[in-house]
Amino acid sequence: LVQKGDQQAIITRARGLTPGKPVALTFTLNEPAPIDRFGTENYIHTLRKIDPDLTVVFVNPNGTFAASTDGARIEAVLANDHFGGEFVQAVQSGDSAKLRELVSASNRSIGENAANAEALRIMNEDGVKSLVAVNSEQRPVGIVRRDRIISEMVAGLAV
Repeated sequence: LVQKGDQQAIITRARGLTPGKPVALTFTLNEPAPIDRFGTENYIHTLRKIDPDLTVVFVNPNGTFAASTDGARIEAVLANDHFGGEFVQAVQSGDSAKLRELVSASNRSIGENAANAEALRIMNEDGVKSLVAVNSEQRPVGIVRRDRIISEMVAGLAV
């Protein structure tokens, strides 16, 4: 999980990430620092070069999970003057309902020790490719991806 930071931070962090490995970018809702829409779009674009299926996770000020979506949806919204402004306002005001509306964010997560079948069921119900895994305090600890689960299941059948 990568916490959103300034532009220099993305360059430094991107160098330490492995292409092809899952990456998740986190935004803290109600963050007092202003969000630069174009800088955020660049941040997401850069991370999607490392992980095309980038997951964006929104957390509450106390660090607990609030919602998640894929980076492509946010990148598209940020490219639109009207909706990009609404996105920034929703993050800064902590309006998770507006985020769900703007970027089809899901407010569902999965326990870090949940079964793959449960993860797949929730992904199918919500029409998402990934879920945020949370610990017992509802803090994000990782990302569960549909393609990875299916790949592992198919590999297990080939044995």
